[in-house]
Amino acid sequence: MQQDSVNISVISDPEKFYLLNEEWNRLLKNSKNDTVFLRWEWLYNWWQVYGKGACRLFIIVVHDNGRLIGIAPFYIKKYLGFFREINFLGSNIVCSDYLDFILLKGSEKFIISLICSFLEQHKKAWDVLVFSDIPSVSSRIDLIESFFMKYRIVINKKYTTCPYIKLNSPWDKVYNSYTSILKNTIKRKSKKFEKNDDSGFVEIKPGEKLESYFPEFLHLNKLSLEKREIRSPFYKKDFLAFHEKIISELLDKGMVKFYFLKKDGKYIAGIYILFYESKYYYYQSGFDPVYEKESPGTLLFHYCIKAAHENGAKEFDFLQGDEPYKLNWTKNKRTNMKITIYDSTIAGMLIACSHYGTAKTKVQCKKIYYKLMKLHK
Repeated sequence: MQQDSVNISVISDPEKFYLLNEEWNRLLKNSKNDTVFLRWEWLYNWWQVYGKGACRLFIIVVHDNGRLIGIAPFYIKKYLGFFREINFLGSNIVCSDYLDFILLKGSEKFIISLICSFLEQHKKAWDVLVFSDIPSVSSRIDLIESFFMKYRIVINKKYTTCPYIKLNSPWDKVYNSYTSILKNTIKRKSKKFEKNDDSGFVEIKPGEKLESYFPEFLHLNKLSLEKREIRSPFYKKDFLAFHEKIISELLDKGMVKFYFLKKDGKYIAGIYILFYESKYYYYQSGFDPVYEKESPGTLLFHYCIKAAHENGAKEFDFLQGDEPYKLNWTKNKRTNMKITIYDSTIAGMLIACSHYGTAKTKVQCKKIYYKLMKLHK
């Protein structure tokens, strides 16, 4: 791959983003980080719902002799109405748990250096870079840090945990990896549950009318979260609209699955799964607290993990969060990183101070910010 055969440009037009569908997913298949959260469908529909107001597309694409070899799936949003922050599409709002650059396998170092240089050459377009939810094993992290360390003042890193179960072993081995307490609960509760002729584990398959089942899932999700005094994210109009879009797009492709526990003629627990490249990604669940003594959540996870194994999945990923109920199932964990890079301009430093400074510093930053706003007007 030669430098003079490579072209790098920015897509800011949503229509051009739409037309990138097939090329985007083809490159993703030929990258090392092929996850459902980087599929064109996921990110395009995210933009359709959330790309409003003070946001604009800033997708950097790299071509070699006309062939797409690299994508930096970015957008720019206004920070405090004035500062500009570059983020990954899909970040912050809908829990896109694995984000990254999409780079042709074997050419990552060359392509990421081009993208970093492009960002440096267009530094007037941004004040802060936020690379969120990048898997810690990604080779991009070291490359990004080594490049921007020369030019930026603050590089801040945060970590999140993603528990997962390996399924590429016989079922007995997977099951025996559970804690004794968990296995005992499953044994007792499943025996009682399966005795009831009106009980069952139900999978909603492609081709079935989702509109008959999604409201059931939403109801169960709402009930179980309210029990913990948490408001369901599906209450938010945009959040619900996004998932209605993405489920409609991916269900018939076999990339979305819904499972339920049914008892006494009604659904008592439900789980929303993303299924992609031999992995089950657990997105959300819910159960009716009336049946809490029967451990419907534990039973639902057990049956769902077993179904994943039977379907040939290599992994069941609980996604971000180290909540105790996830860690009861597995000791395996991976980490994601969030890297924030502040430009060494006044604007970049003001944002850095407002994020990490003392209370006094934050007040001073706000005063300077409002002065800048007056000058900007």
